[in-house]
Amino acid sequence: MLLIPESSRVDAGKYEITLENSAGKKSADIHVRVLDSPGPPLNLKPVKIDKESITLQWDIPLIDGGAKITNYIIEKRESTRKAFATAITKCPTTSVRIGDLGEGCEYYFRVSAENEFGIGEAVETTDPIRASQTPTPPESIIPTDITKNSVSLAWTKPKHDGGSRISGYVLEAKKKGTDQWAHVTTVKTMDFTVKNLNENEEYIFHVMAVNQSGRSAPRESKPIIVKDSTSLPEFDLRGVCQKTVIAKAGDDIKVEIPVMGRPRPTISWQKDGAALKLTQRINVETTAATVIISISECTRADSGVYTMTAKNIVGSVTENIIIKVHDIPGPPKGPVKIVEISRTYCYHLERKERNSILWVKLNKSLITDQTFKTTGLEPGMEYEYRVYAENIVGIGKASKVSEGHIARDPCDPPGTPEATKITKDSITIVWTKPEYDGGAKVTGYIVEKKELPEGRWLKANFTNVIETEYVATGLVQDNQYEFRENQTYKFRVCAINKVGVGEHADLSGAVVVQDRTEEPDLDIDPELRKIVSIKAGASLRLFIPIKGRPIPTIKWDKDEEALKETAQVEITSSYTSLVIDKMSRNDSGKYTVTAQNSSGTKSAFVVVRVLDTPSAPVALKVKEITNQSVTLAWEPPLLDGGSKIKNYIIEKRESTRKTYAAVVTNCHALSCKIEPLQEGCSYYFRVLAENTFGVGLPAATVDPLKVSEVPQSPKSLTVTDQTKTSISLAWDRPEYDGGSRVQQYLLEVQLKGQDKWSGVNTFKTMETTVSNLNPGQEYLFRVTAINDKGKSDPKALAGPVMTKDLVFEPDIRPAFSSYSVHVGKDMNVDIPIFGRPKPTIAWTKDGAPLKFTTRVNIHNTTTHTTLSIKEATKYEYRVYAENIGCVARDPCDPPGTPEAVHVTKDTIVIQWTKPEYDGGSNITGYIIEKRDLPEGRWVRANFTNVIETQFTVSGLTENAQYDFRVFAKNSVGTVSKPSYNSGPITASDKVESPKYSIDPAFTKTVIVNAGETFRLDADVRGKPLPSVQWFKDEKPVENTIRLEIKNTESHGMIIVKDLTPGQPHTPEVNTATKTTMLVEWDKPGVDGGSPVIGYYLERRDKKSLRWIRVYKDPITDIKQMVYHLTEGNEYQYRVCAINKAGEGPFSDVSDYYKAADPVGM
Repeated sequence: MLLIPESSRVDAGKYEITLENSAGKKSADIHVRVLDSPGPPLNLKPVKIDKESITLQWDIPLIDGGAKITNYIIEKRESTRKAFATAITKCPTTSVRIGDLGEGCEYYFRVSAENEFGIGEAVETTDPIRASQTPTPPESIIPTDITKNSVSLAWTKPKHDGGSRISGYVLEAKKKGTDQWAHVTTVKTMDFTVKNLNENEEYIFHVMAVNQSGRSAPRESKPIIVKDSTSLPEFDLRGVCQKTVIAKAGDDIKVEIPVMGRPRPTISWQKDGAALKLTQRINVETTAATVIISISECTRADSGVYTMTAKNIVGSVTENIIIKVHDIPGPPKGPVKIVEISRTYCYHLERKERNSILWVKLNKSLITDQTFKTTGLEPGMEYEYRVYAENIVGIGKASKVSEGHIARDPCDPPGTPEATKITKDSITIVWTKPEYDGGAKVTGYIVEKKELPEGRWLKANFTNVIETEYVATGLVQDNQYEFRENQTYKFRVCAINKVGVGEHADLSGAVVVQDRTEEPDLDIDPELRKIVSIKAGASLRLFIPIKGRPIPTIKWDKDEEALKETAQVEITSSYTSLVIDKMSRNDSGKYTVTAQNSSGTKSAFVVVRVLDTPSAPVALKVKEITNQSVTLAWEPPLLDGGSKIKNYIIEKRESTRKTYAAVVTNCHALSCKIEPLQEGCSYYFRVLAENTFGVGLPAATVDPLKVSEVPQSPKSLTVTDQTKTSISLAWDRPEYDGGSRVQQYLLEVQLKGQDKWSGVNTFKTMETTVSNLNPGQEYLFRVTAINDKGKSDPKALAGPVMTKDLVFEPDIRPAFSSYSVHVGKDMNVDIPIFGRPKPTIAWTKDGAPLKFTTRVNIHNTTTHTTLSIKEATKYEYRVYAENIGCVARDPCDPPGTPEAVHVTKDTIVIQWTKPEYDGGSNITGYIIEKRDLPEGRWVRANFTNVIETQFTVSGLTENAQYDFRVFAKNSVGTVSKPSYNSGPITASDKVESPKYSIDPAFTKTVIVNAGETFRLDADVRGKPLPSVQWFKDEKPVENTIRLEIKNTESHGMIIVKDLTPGQPHTPEVNTATKTTMLVEWDKPGVDGGSPVIGYYLERRDKKSLRWIRVYKDPITDIKQMVYHLTEGNEYQYRVCAINKAGEGPFSDVSDYYKAADPVGM
């Protein structure tokens, strides 16, 4: 029987049952479909990416949950965020375009399938995907050098990189007149020399820029003939207007001039006829196709004529460019001389409103200066002006009318600038907008800087600054500015509107430009300071912002050891993140992140608890073994899976079987006695811990444990012989071996009158001779049986035995009473003899003493006498053995031929008839011998006296052949000749191949609803009895809490038990006061196959980790008022459903709700 409780989609599949015994093997398949939500989709991947959208594609789930997939749900998450957001809720196909993405941003995506039973597991992209498109083509590609077998090319970067960094350039070539482009190289630089070309061949080249989204369109060169060519150098000054560059003092100047020539010319520079002196401010650079001159913060002294000379083997060419730097004038040359005193000019100023024709004179007296302040203007009115000059001759003509000017106040200065970030070569300053914009919108700002102590104010920005923040760069370390590093600077900011430039706002104080140091800091989310609980199989994502200057180095570890290889760590200048996919119980622990720089070290830790089944119990050991039980003990698992251990499950497996069976399913202690067990059998055991999340890993015994105990004492210790220096002993095996084979026997000796026993030796046989004893001494002996469980109680002789020579009457034991030999043939007759002292041997022939000749001879030993006759004739011979005791008699006849009456694989019962003649004395027993066929030797099969004419020979090898014979023994101790041999007998059981029969309904697909119990069974038969094993998807099925296998000798059954209900929906609080809350929830989606009869509601205070059940009895409604809360405290809630199978899993934990009266009460 196969039983699977709480079936889920993973239990769907093909189940196979296999029967096997020594006669053969038989299998059958059963298809099971479980109705559930789908599994995760497969092979999720991006198929198209541009700067605003990403198109995803996937395959349908491997498991559809027994129903058609009706929809897919797509979620997205920016790589810098923790939570997913739903992007698309209705998608019937296996591909989708997700739009409205941020160009250059990276995203994770996950897709879930949905059927009529709900939404299944999600599949997630492994790596983030950047929203970008291919770049524009490079701007140009030109040859910079050509030889007879190579072309040197250079190109410029694209105008737009497509939202993703340019990772390289692909260069391809083709011969003119062909269509086949050949790949030349992929480089990160913007020049390359193509070698090994054919001389005088004409080639065309094109280059493509590459980013994360792919290649740009190609930029193609003009056809190029590969040959050695020379040309005079040439400067292309078309980009320099009239060969003159004009700049304001303090500006940066950069002039880039293309230069041609074959071979590539060398460039030299002069200024005003002298060699140009290069400094930190003035620098020249020569690239593959251009020459560049750069001047930082130009001054009036940089003005002049700059001469460029290009030279190669063909010749040289020289070109000039003029640089003019405009600055305030210097002081006039003194001294001042007064050459004439006269008043040459005075002025008159008039104005009018723009829409008027009436001019109004503004000055009441002559204006001697060229400026005049006019008052009495109407705000917002536009005015025009004109001016007259007057000398001694009179008033001249009016000037041209000025442009119109609106009477507005100038805008206020910006807020006081502040330095927010200072490094060795830059300063970041911020300010606020002017409080009053002068009636016109502020369109930008001018930032000025002054180097201290004697510098002048220079413009810092060369483009319009729109934001209220500016980064001033190019500062000199250790200089002091009113704005520079370890250089001191001052700064000021002016606002600009339509009217003009407003007043400036000064940065308070001087700023020293230098790198500031800052200790590292880790901005841990308050939620991460608690224990982070995560379900097994989910992904752990920890995101921690970091600060510090210089940028700190980051190190992660777990429990003071290195992270496992699959952990993904990302480190940037502003944050670090840790991602571990498919979490398991072994990932629980303390994760520590350490930030370190030259200013210090900061560490923080996050405790992670993985909610999983427990790990294996530890220190599993055997406390006691008897012939019917085994007692085990263990310690709790090192990892409890984030939930208290509820109980332990103990399983056993016979060493001859493959599968375990549960014997104890609800053990609450750390030890257990398993009984009853089959005596003598060997078992493996394993122990599993169970918590809220299921049954954990097993701890198993390494070696099989035999169910046995120490043996009983050996039987009937007797003296079989003795001399004046030795004692021969024999004993019988114990009646009960304790369930485990006796391995050896310990013989001990004690001198009469002493207390100490001394070990003689250990023996595997049941007889021995103890030698080197003292003549005439009395000794006690005892023997102990030993098996793998220990020693038996000793068996001692009834009394002491003295070392002395014994007297036994002689005994003759010929194998046959008559011997036959062909006349003229040789014959040897070997006859055992017994007796003490050693008997004398006498042979007679036809009643007369035997005469020894060269043909007839006798050879005697202590145990045998041998008659040798060469070329024998017909006579009767008799042998006599005589000593001081008596004379030996004739042996009895042999028993009848033994026959097998019952045979198994390891025993044979044989039976025979009594001898026809008992030799004149009663038959007292029989000796049975066996031999292995075909070439084994005869060995004794019985070690105790056999009185009956039937005997069971045990300990045989299956399918081996044996031969048996029997001797008879009478009361005077004579032994008969052996019986005739039994002939070959094979030790084996009768066999029948295994067979089974099942319900015809099981030959089709079995459909059950998720949560239902189903049962599969089959009748089995065969000889020997077959073992029954269940398979699911070709993998063996074992006993668990929810799956019960009930196999007997003739029946196999597996049962999937009733399930508990599913999770209710997350509880919510809709009404709360300072002492009460009304908690509501929805029913679970799955009732487990039987109606929900109630709910258990639990709450937890935010200040505590312990859950408290609100009411002892089940709640029958789906809402409940909770009383006796503490005002101001915050509470969480969770709820589980109950059916006849028990309690289901708890819902997800609710948000925190505060016990407080509504506002206004």
